[in-house]
Amino acid sequence: MASDATHAGMEHSGAARGEPVRVAVGLLVEGPRILVQRRRRGSHLENVWEFPGGRTEKGESIENALRRELCEEIGVEIGRPILFHRESWTYPGREVDLSFFICAERRGKPRPAEEQEIRWVTQDELGALETPRANARVIALLREHLASE
Repeated sequence: MASDATHAGMEHSGAARGEPVRVAVGLLVEGPRILVQRRRRGSHLENVWEFPGGRTEKGESIENALRRELCEEIGVEIGRPILFHRESWTYPGREVDLSFFICAERRGKPRPAEEQEIRWVTQDELGALETPRANARVIALLREHLASE
């Protein structure tokens, strides 16, 4: 797995302290590979590799947020997601509650609908990428999961 130096931090982006930001994250696994996307240039954490997904909207369930985000970001529709890991993380200025889901049932070929780069990577490649610090634990768990298959 990549060292802490290869994991990106996060700066305050205007979110008020208080209620954690709920984020749904899709883990799309295909054989020994997993899908990652690079954050767009000019965005927060630009060029950092992450798993597709995003924050919930007001009144939206975490599963519906996941479905919406995967459709918007990579053009994929999913069946029933399986919760793989939850992680709470505190960044300067905000707390996030991340729910990582395995998305085994899916329709459509992933494509970068929002102009970001996407790629399928092996567990070794995943460990070498610059990723958000909040993803470090799930990356370790995924690498174990992929190695056991």
